[in-house]
Amino acid sequence: MNDYLPRQWSLRAWPAIIAGLFWLCVGAGGWSLLLGLLPGVLLLASGVAMLLWPGEDKITQYMGLGAVSSCPSSVTFVPAVCRCCMPVCRRRCRRRH
Repeated sequence: MNDYLPRQWSLRAWPAIIAGLFWLCVGAGGWSLLLGLLPGVLLLASGVAMLLWPGEDKITQYMGLGAVSSCPSSVTFVPAVCRCCMPVCRRRCRRRH
C-alpha cells in the first residue's frame, strides 16, 4: 500500500508563485526583462504546476532550475534596488533623529 498521497493545493507552491511573479514584475523592460524572464517563468510555471499536478517529480526539478538561474540575475539587480530604496531609507532615518 502506498503511504504517500499527493496533496492538492500544497502550500509549498506559493513561494515559487510569488517569487515568479516578483521576477516578472522586476523585469520592467530592456535588459532587466531578459534577466528576469527565465527565473520568473520557471518559478511561476513550476509553482502553478505543483498546484495542478501534485506529486509529479519533474516539477521540483524545474523549480530548482528557476531558483538557481535567479542567483546570477539577483546580483545584477542589487545596485538597482539599492538606488531605488536608499533615498526612502535616508528620509526615514532623518525623521527619527
